[in-house]
Amino acid sequence: MLKCHMMSSICTKPASMLWLVASAWLSLASAVTYVHEQDYMSGFFDQWDFVPADDPTHGTVDYITREDAERLELVRSHTNGVFIGVDNTTVLNLTEGRGRKSIRLESTKRYNDGLFIITLDHAPTGCGSWPAFWMFGEDTDHIWPEWGEFDIIEWIHDEENVSTTLHTKAGCTQSHLREGQDMKGWWNPGIYGRGKASNCDVHAQGQWQNQGCSQRGLAGTVGPSFNAGGGGTYAAEWDPLAGHMRVWFWPSGSEPEDAKGPTPDPELWGQPDFYFELSDVCAKSHFKNMKLVFDITFCGDLGSPTFHEHCGAKAGHSNCDAFVRQEPWAFHQTYWWVSALDVYHREESLAFTDLESVETSAGCRPEHVTGLESRIQELEGILAQRDGELRDLWAQLKKEGRGQPPSLEADLLPPGHGPSVSVAAIDH
Repeated sequence: MLKCHMMSSICTKPASMLWLVASAWLSLASAVTYVHEQDYMSGFFDQWDFVPADDPTHGTVDYITREDAERLELVRSHTNGVFIGVDNTTVLNLTEGRGRKSIRLESTKRYNDGLFIITLDHAPTGCGSWPAFWMFGEDTDHIWPEWGEFDIIEWIHDEENVSTTLHTKAGCTQSHLREGQDMKGWWNPGIYGRGKASNCDVHAQGQWQNQGCSQRGLAGTVGPSFNAGGGGTYAAEWDPLAGHMRVWFWPSGSEPEDAKGPTPDPELWGQPDFYFELSDVCAKSHFKNMKLVFDITFCGDLGSPTFHEHCGAKAGHSNCDAFVRQEPWAFHQTYWWVSALDVYHREESLAFTDLESVETSAGCRPEHVTGLESRIQELEGILAQRDGELRDLWAQLKKEGRGQPPSLEADLLPPGHGPSVSVAAIDH
């Protein structure tokens, strides 16, 4: 029970009542409405920090500052997109510096949910490379993986199959998910090719250190064939309210029309390529305050041990570090060309902001009261609107003799998990 001696009824209500309001709204809101929040292509590089720190994955890479990146033309803005590349001209000796010059960008903004849609005309490829577009949360008081990591797209060398991965502390597993049913992709194998990497804990038994729960996509989702086909679009949805993280991929020219517009609707996009559940098996609290990241590293914890298998014969080297340092010609295709990157948020998520922190709050400060009053009003307005819409719909269905209003139990089930309905029952 929240208690305080203030002239407000909000603080004397059980916290569970707030969640009852939230649950009631969720049962009414059958459709998710996303609204456009951010267009990264407007002043692209002003919305990122260039991070010249040592690579935490121990790569043969020298991340550089914005000033150096612009001077060396490793980043460029054009009317039809942005270029993010690596040094592909310098031969390095085996002891020279940290490695090959590259870029690591971290968004200045942090996120706690959202729909992130990115269109790539070209994605980095090449033996020795390890590119990724991903999210992670960390500060001085919350060291990785306390706030989690969501690798939206990641791959190594000249792979043609992208991977999507979650990294967490203990207590997040996805072993119940079914390949080909919950997602198009399949689980990457665990240690020494055994089992499935379906435990997101970075210290999970039977998996490589820091492997996380990792799903592998279809051929052509990255690599030379991806670039030859003109690239494609990825949409990554992080939705704590619905309880999932999902990623879709479309080759260039096959994107749904709404994915390019102001109000995308993931419920129209069919089976996702990648799917992770946020529920009792993996609480949504594993992921907080995450930044977006672009990077291209080389070799490192993943690229080095896989180099010989992927590239040894054709690269003419058995050692990844030596190859990256001495063969700059190998990295002419190791660059990002981003033609669109947009962020959307659920309209409803704004009304739920800070409810969880209020539930666990030890006190009730004036700013909490004001914030709660505003959010309760927003919820009441949404509930009233949705209630009216549903009543009109139910009345129309009843008039047409097409059944009864859906039950609360069915409404609260995730899409595809409700009671089965036959075609005959719909068309009677």
